[in-house]
Amino acid sequence: MKKYLIALSVLAFFLYVPSAKGITITEDFASYSELPSIIGQGGPGNWGDVWGTKQGDPTFVFDSGSGKLSATGVPSCVFRPFNTMLSSIDANGISFDIKQTNASVQNVPYGMFSTYDSGFTRAIVIGFINFGGNLQLHGITTTGASGTVLANGLSTGTYYTVTVTQVDFDNDRYKAKVGAGAESDWIAFVDSNTVSEFSAVSLMQTNFASSDYATNYDTISISGVPEPTTCALFGFGLIGLLYSRRKSKKK
Repeated sequence: MKKYLIALSVLAFFLYVPSAKGITITEDFASYSELPSIIGQGGPGNWGDVWGTKQGDPTFVFDSGSGKLSATGVPSCVFRPFNTMLSSIDANGISFDIKQTNASVQNVPYGMFSTYDSGFTRAIVIGFINFGGNLQLHGITTTGASGTVLANGLSTGTYYTVTVTQVDFDNDRYKAKVGAGAESDWIAFVDSNTVSEFSAVSLMQTNFASSDYATNYDTISISGVPEPTTCALFGFGLIGLLYSRRKSKKK
């Protein structure tokens, strides 16, 4: 009987696992009240907490009343954790819209979109850089420097959709594209960091002492598979529950 109960529990565990797939974390900034800051606010979309300050004391304003975010405080960077760790990312599973308002300062990164693990180690870092008057989007591979060019000849004041097409946690790398452009080669996680899951994102609005160079964001979407530990705990708990009920019936 004991073996029969364990077999049923294991079967139930594997039936449960598919339901843990396909989690999508979204943010379109459209659900917030008309306040000058979103710090401490949090819209729906499988997040674990509200937006918090990662650097400085950023203040955000709504961009043309459409829910998109632009910065007024400098330097400014916010972060927000997920409600679960994602140990696998779907194909084309990360996307976001990004815009550079001004790019007159050259050869240094502006604002950046970043993913983090539960230990707050950065992995994917994507942002704008102006090289000699050529505005580009880069997959940043070294903090404070450039990286792999995802697109060039870009314009200020225009939103571009960035899609992370593949994430390879085993080798700490990813591929990405901008709009309908070509997929990049493999890009190493920033600073060659070793990361096995994503637990949060940060949005850096500007590195400079003026909000004139703000990087704006919209429509974030992240789809993947939760850390298997969550499913394993469910399975073990189910086994324990069924076995304890069996023992209580004997008494």
